[in-house]
Amino acid sequence: MFIPLRSTVRFSLIGILLLASASTAAQTLPRWEIGGGLFGVHLPYYRGAAKSRNLFLPYPILRVRGDKYSVDSRDSARRWFHLSDRMTLSMSLGWGLPVPKESTGARKDLDGLPPSLEFGPKLSIRLTRKGKHNLDLKLPLRFGVAADFSGVYYQGWLASPYLYYLYQHWDGGRFRVGAASGFRYSNQSFQNFYYGVPDVYQASGGYGGWWNSLAMYKQVGNFELTLYVRYDFMEGATFADSPLVETRRYLAGGAILTWWFLRSKVMVHVDQRDTDG
Repeated sequence: MFIPLRSTVRFSLIGILLLASASTAAQTLPRWEIGGGLFGVHLPYYRGAAKSRNLFLPYPILRVRGDKYSVDSRDSARRWFHLSDRMTLSMSLGWGLPVPKESTGARKDLDGLPPSLEFGPKLSIRLTRKGKHNLDLKLPLRFGVAADFSGVYYQGWLASPYLYYLYQHWDGGRFRVGAASGFRYSNQSFQNFYYGVPDVYQASGGYGGWWNSLAMYKQVGNFELTLYVRYDFMEGATFADSPLVETRRYLAGGAILTWWFLRSKVMVHVDQRDTDG
């Protein structure tokens, strides 16, 4: 059962202070790790929906740290190609919740939406890296598909360029803070998947809003805790006038607790590209 969002934010801030004070030495990382995670999140049914829901999901995790290829099951291929000292090509993933007809009053006369999956390449360009402080430009391009019992449907494409600041503290304790700010752009079919109303409203492709996020991560022994919050602004989006847009701003947040129960005894030096997230 989930705690209301206000309480979640309050407890998250307390948790962040406790995490920051914890300590565990780690100069190197295992070659591979196997673990399990518990993922909890509070978010709207879709961007612009007035109603939201809470999810609590367990899932398995696999990490492999290789010389030229690394895998994290939460991000699929963490690193595909190391193009240069400043550029890396990897995989970008996203997903959309199924939206039942009764999820929001704006959709009461429309069918619900099936769950969706977004996937595609992500180009990372290092802008600056000074000690524990890193600033990158991330350029993901994802293609969405939705599926239900009647088939699989092409959703459209989504581009979401963003700046990503990362502070990492590895000496005397694994602690990481990441902040991101970016924009969304998508084609007409992607916009209308969520915001189109037959014979009433059709969205055009283009600007889809501005978003900001903050995440904090801490490892203590075999356990990791990640706290996450995101705020979206949809003023000026091409779909902002859709009758299905009930709010143009929303706050989402969540937490991930991970337990690594099996690890390689072979240790490797930390590769910055494998710790960027």
